Amino acid sequence: MKNNIKMMLKEASNKQDIPDLTERIINSVDTSKIEPQITSVKAPKKKFNFFPLMIAGIATAALVLTMSITIGVMNSRGNDPVVPTTPTVPTTPVVPTEPVVEYEEVTLNTLEKFFSDFTVNDAPNMINIVNTFDNISFDKPKNVQTGALSVDMEKEIVSDVNLFINNIEDMLGYTDTTSTLNVSPITDYKYLINVLNENYIYKIYYNETLLEEKNVDKDNYKYRAELNGKIVIGSKNYSFTGEKRIKNSKLIYTTNIVISDNQNVDVQESFTINKDFTIKKDQFEFKYNYHSNSNSKNFRITQRFDNNNLRDIRFVANETEACEFKMTIKPKDNNGIVATIDSRNDELSIALIEKDYYSYSFKKSGNVYKK
Repeated sequence: MKNNIKMMLKEASNKQDIPDLTERIINSVDTSKIEPQITSVKAPKKKFNFFPLMIAGIATAALVLTMSITIGVMNSRGNDPVVPTTPTVPTTPVVPTEPVVEYEEVTLNTLEKFFSDFTVNDAPNMINIVNTFDNISFDKPKNVQTGALSVDMEKEIVSDVNLFINNIEDMLGYTDTTSTLNVSPITDYKYLINVLNENYIYKIYYNETLLEEKNVDKDNYKYRAELNGKIVIGSKNYSFTGEKRIKNSKLIYTTNIVISDNQNVDVQESFTINKDFTIKKDQFEFKYNYHSNSNSKNFRITQRFDNNNLRDIRFVANETEACEFKMTIKPKDNNGIVATIDSRNDELSIALIEKDYYSYSFKKSGNVYKK
């Protein structure tokens, strides 16, 4: 009887339909406090190098090596370390890579345009310094006195200002000059700037070698490059070497131009860069120091601006010497030029009287010189 009952229960259980409760059980579990496992993947890291192409300068009378940019982009990908949940064997720790920095393309385009425009628009005004090489004189006036200018000092002023007269005209916007940036046809140099003016034609061949670049994506961008090349005017060639630096929002060029075996000129230019990579028109300073054996002669020219418009030009010659003079130059009617001489209560008027000839008239003495 017992065996019959067991048999009947077994058959009944085999025929019982038991539903699958897995889904119902899972749905009833609170999963809000369970942390999901995430695999981290880093975005590609971009590195940019800027290779300005220019021989620079800002609307002034100096050789300033301007530049344009070649941007190199290298992509590299790094992976974040993945930590195993339940390691069963010892593992070697993974060293995290440096943080990813993404440089916005708009910033790079702005930089490239800044350097490129700089080359084309400003090159003409800097290289006029070549015009001074054949006319520089290291003679100093013997008769130097305070108060009214002596004839010797008047002649010194005329000689020194006339050296830079083409530069001054360019700074005042009196001459029309065009320039173009090209790939150099000479294998020794990578870049060529052609400069055409109504009075001259220059060719500047040059290379630029990057020495240091830091903080590409930051306000305190730093750049240092080595420059070398040559300036060609007619049958004459002048070699130069120099360095370009961008630091503390200042763009500074130091250049040495070889005039001959025993003559050379050191040039230094500086101006301010805004955060949006435009030139801040406050003042641009240019220094020139000529050397001939043991003789030397120095000049300092500063352009000063008000609301982006040229206010005046400061011209200083023979600084710290007995024959030092300082003046403020401004435009005058009919493309004339007027200069007020510091501490002399005197005024110098300059006018083009014939092609290639200028008259220099001193108000106090009435003396007129032709150069």
